[in-house]
Amino acid sequence: MTLFNFTGAYKEQDFYREMPCRFVEHEKMPGCCRYCDDEAAGILLEDCRENLTSGVRFLDSGNYHYLSFLFLKALQERESAPVTVFLFDNHTDMQDTAFGGLLSCGSWCAEALRELPFLERVVLIGPEERAYEAVDKALLPRVDFFSRESLRSDREGSQLGKARSFIKERAAGKRLYLSIDKDILSPAACAADWDQGDMALPELLMLTEEVLRPVSLGESRLLGMDICGDKSGYADPAGEEVNRSLLALYLQLYH
Repeated sequence: MTLFNFTGAYKEQDFYREMPCRFVEHEKMPGCCRYCDDEAAGILLEDCRENLTSGVRFLDSGNYHYLSFLFLKALQERESAPVTVFLFDNHTDMQDTAFGGLLSCGSWCAEALRELPFLERVVLIGPEERAYEAVDKALLPRVDFFSRESLRSDREGSQLGKARSFIKERAAGKRLYLSIDKDILSPAACAADWDQGDMALPELLMLTEEVLRPVSLGESRLLGMDICGDKSGYADPAGEEVNRSLLALYLQLYH
């Protein structure tokens, strides 16, 4: 397990203390908050290469979610067979970057689809319909989408049965990378730096389990998993409980 420290978000948490883990310290690094300049990207890419086989990675605040792109880039250097990314997020992370093409927490998924040939599909779960409609149309043939509105309807009718089937069909027999931004959760579940969705923690765990179950059965292969979305530098017991629960599910199904 690897924990990236940019804001001190994990320093007051205990969920990882009985596990072998490594801290990657960048608390004072310039050029990396929300937007990642070329110098910071070079340093962080090397960190990703060094921690490519370290199991689950905790990335700090959602301001650093672009690390998922850098992990995928490092992974493509090692393997070229197709990968499917499952992304749980309140945002598409497929916006056009605002500052000179810099990699950002809001654009990294679009950049991955454009720049990484081994990225076969992105399965995106959580954003609003209108956010998905704003995505570059050229990317949409490689994106499967289950919206916040669909989750809300599914919650009322079938305990997320449609979402679970949607995930199960797309995870079976695939090489998987799983990325979770905790801003998909409601503010009652945890605090985050960005606007949040309305999902409850048991629902996130249920859907995450659908991604990981075929891995535990040997039907799919997990190439990496990362979690971000902690409140920057903020001691949030609820956020720690989310981290602990996701880590426990990973260990239960993958080890």
